[in-house]
Amino acid sequence: MQKFVNVRTTAESVKPLEIDDYHVYVNTGIKEIHEEAKDGDLSSGFDGFEIETQEIYEKDEYIQLMAEKNSSLEEQTTDMQLALADVYEQMLGLSAN
Repeated sequence: MQKFVNVRTTAESVKPLEIDDYHVYVNTGIKEIHEEAKDGDLSSGFDGFEIETQEIYEKDEYIQLMAEKNSSLEEQTTDMQLALADVYEQMLGLSAN
């Protein structure tokens, strides 16, 4: 993974998640920027987007990362379901008394 901050681009649009043939781009903090040229210097103006943080992954690396996150979320969901079942059983036990 490569991580860049305050990236500027003149692309027509920027999406939070962009995928090409080889890479996955995760963009956060996307802001549209319109800066006027200063003192007649046309090269000093800017129209485009600024990306607060851009992370670039190889496709296989991103797939592995998502698989690990998915596995972690599945474990957390199972733990939460078991905890809720315990709470429900305790509630039933209290209401029976």
